[in-house]
Amino acid sequence: MKRFFLTALAAFCAAGVWAQPVPDFRDSAFEAVAPGATFMLSENYVMGDSFISADLAFDSFQPVMIGRGYNKYRGAWIRITADSLVVYKHLRKPETVAAFKHGISMNGSLYVVIDCSGKKSRIELATREGGKFEQTVEFLAGHAVFLTNLGADKVRTRLSFYPKNINKSIWLIGDSYLGAYSPVRWPYHLLKHGYTNFLNDSLPGSNSEMMIRSFKNNLRFCTPRYALWLMGMNDGSDKDGVPNARWLRGVEEFLSICDAKGIVPVLATIPTVPKRYNEEKNAWVRASGRRYIDFAGAMGAQPDGSWVEGLQSADQVHTTVEGAERLELQCLMDFPEITVNN
Repeated sequence: MKRFFLTALAAFCAAGVWAQPVPDFRDSAFEAVAPGATFMLSENYVMGDSFISADLAFDSFQPVMIGRGYNKYRGAWIRITADSLVVYKHLRKPETVAAFKHGISMNGSLYVVIDCSGKKSRIELATREGGKFEQTVEFLAGHAVFLTNLGADKVRTRLSFYPKNINKSIWLIGDSYLGAYSPVRWPYHLLKHGYTNFLNDSLPGSNSEMMIRSFKNNLRFCTPRYALWLMGMNDGSDKDGVPNARWLRGVEEFLSICDAKGIVPVLATIPTVPKRYNEEKNAWVRASGRRYIDFAGAMGAQPDGSWVEGLQSADQVHTTVEGAERLELQCLMDFPEITVNN
């Protein structure tokens, strides 16, 4: 009887009745994209460590654009025609990064890969018939992944986006302060010191509404142990003795999401600068009873926007290299968990 039970149990599990869903961290979808139409995945601002792919099928080749943030700040995309590949980026305006002749024949299919590591990305085009083109170029972009059909017939695609660090136990969510590729930004120094256990979800100029949407989208695929909400500078100044309303809505929704999902939230004070008054945000953070990183204290930030000499850059918003090093040190002091790589 026992042997029969075990045999039946094994068959029951093998049939998938008790099988757990297989983790898939990609934002991925199938679509038949009509001529002139654009197909987009969800809003996301993980830039430097990400993987974009598109599996295309068509009755006859159709030119396409694939990338992130078409004609948006910090956008980048490629245009693929029958004989060429052109890479674009958008900072102050759209500009061409590079152009190549790919030399492959695309009949009924095309694989496209944009493998982003740091500021550089490996772009690969390949066909089922064996054609292949590969090139490494500058490509650092945020926003939703998109595909635009530039042709006269439909393009069938599976479009995918994979943030490479999404299964890390720590997520950093913020704005331009979280840039990772310049010594005037503090995450640069985390990476320099070998601390890599974090997802960096950030975009220069972003506000709390944008980053809440990105946070929610990432949570569809994975849940971190810690989430650091480092927003505030771009939400607007505090007035009349209360925190900026957009920031307050964002931080309250962030905390509600974390509490519901069992995530440990970590907040941050935001240094006041001459054009942005953040003192009420900081008072709210300090009184919240939540963990926080005291970035305002690290800068010696005063209500008039002045900081300790040598820490504020010429734009009177961001940090110098020394200021970035101070912010990294404050992170280590207040959130030492970031030093553990797993």
